[in-house]
Amino acid sequence: METVPMGEGPLKAFALHLGKMRKKFGQEDSPIRIYLVTARSGRDMGTRAIKTLREWGLPTDEAFFMAGAPKGPILSKIQPHIFFDDNFHNIQGAQDVGIPSALVPYGCQKGSYEHSVLSVNNISK
Repeated sequence: METVPMGEGPLKAFALHLGKMRKKFGQEDSPIRIYLVTARSGRDMGTRAIKTLREWGLPTDEAFFMAGAPKGPILSKIQPHIFFDDNFHNIQGAQDVGIPSALVPYGCQKGSYEHSVLSVNNISK
């Protein structure tokens, strides 16, 4: 299963634009760094996610396989400019450590989308 690329998510186009901008700077001089912080372990969907991003031409600078552990502590260490996740609990954990974040409404049930607006509004805090 890990050799089969993941399907396109709602942020693929955005991620590809980040990748293009990053390439303009060159690998060493780019101010754009791409991290993968996944709730999965590296032995399952995490490896699949990295392979998918590489197939799209979007290599990651670092990957963290949290295996179900909270993402907030690692986010507080890497200090991303913005964090995207499809789980409101992870968004809240990021915001608790001061990381601007936004909910990706992917796989969310109807009625969950108002959380993404709440999360985006918190970016200016």
